[in-house]
Amino acid sequence: MKTIFVAGEHCDYEAKSWAENTFKVPILNHWWQTETGHAITATCQSLGHSLNPPKHCTGMPFPGYNVKVLREDGSKASAHELGRIAVKLPLPPGTMSTLYKAPERFKDIYFSKFPGYYDTMDAGYIDEYGYVYVTARDDDIINVAGHRLSTSALEDVVLSHPDIVDTAVVGVPEPTKGDIPLCLYVMRTDTTKNEEQINQELINKVRQLIG
Repeated sequence: MKTIFVAGEHCDYEAKSWAENTFKVPILNHWWQTETGHAITATCQSLGHSLNPPKHCTGMPFPGYNVKVLREDGSKASAHELGRIAVKLPLPPGTMSTLYKAPERFKDIYFSKFPGYYDTMDAGYIDEYGYVYVTARDDDIINVAGHRLSTSALEDVVLSHPDIVDTAVVGVPEPTKGDIPLCLYVMRTDTTKNEEQINQELINKVRQLIG
């Protein structure tokens, strides 16, 4: 076995790390939706894609998909800027064409927020090389002092700590910043570090990897 191609939702850090350590081969993540019928982004060897893509990406856009990341006002986000993932129309063959007996609802759900685009309703970003990173459903994004943060991305950083076995990050209302992230985690029972040490290490990790 040379590689494993993961199907379904984007693979979180914990599952990807487990698979890499267990099978000792690259884990190739990809992303698609029921509505699209096939992959939106993927790593395709026949298209010349590297079999060692960046760790958390879901690959590059599949032929036929013009993937963009948009801000709330519909303008295009910069590289590494978190926003709403959308696909510029037209969509390729194989994607859904309507909802059963609800054509107007179909238009309203998927095409009204960003005219000229299919709204995936997923959040993420694109790096300077064109790799796509899907971080969460858009309703899992919290707004901290005007900065949009993905709770899923924060959880991935926390789970990368060797002494953490599980975590959940939620937004908590705060009068001056709107929301602040609250991290709940479970430590390994055999850790030699105390909670204060781990807290500081997690703060440093988040600052280094997310900002």
